[in-house]
Amino acid sequence: MKRGTKKRKKNNQRKKRNPPHHILPRSRGGSDDEFNKIYPPLDLHVQYHILFENWIQKEIIEKLRAFWRDNDKGMSRHFNKPNRKKAYKILFDNKGNNEVEEYLEVVWFNPITSSYGIFREDP
Repeated sequence: MKRGTKKRKKNNQRKKRNPPHHILPRSRGGSDDEFNKIYPPLDLHVQYHILFENWIQKEIIEKLRAFWRDNDKGMSRHFNKPNRKKAYKILFDNKGNNEVEEYLEVVWFNPITSSYGIFREDP
């Protein structure tokens, strides 16, 4: 086997089975480089997009805070739909508001600290 072929093959298999999550969506100006991608499990990736659609990081935090303050009817309607309530539960379980923000920052918004990021060890 040629040098580097095994690594390319492993990366191609991972991408086929688990498409990358772009931290800054490409449709919102994000690049396709490795520092803008993480590889969460497909089920979590789907739940993330059910909950946050194609929002950028700043929008996610602002909209969650408005929802938690319960002073934004639009956000209450958005987050209280059954499929989104389920997605919130799957992603965040019983985390408090500050824990949710920290989790998003570490796991979903930063490829270096994310357990799904580019520097993680493949099993």
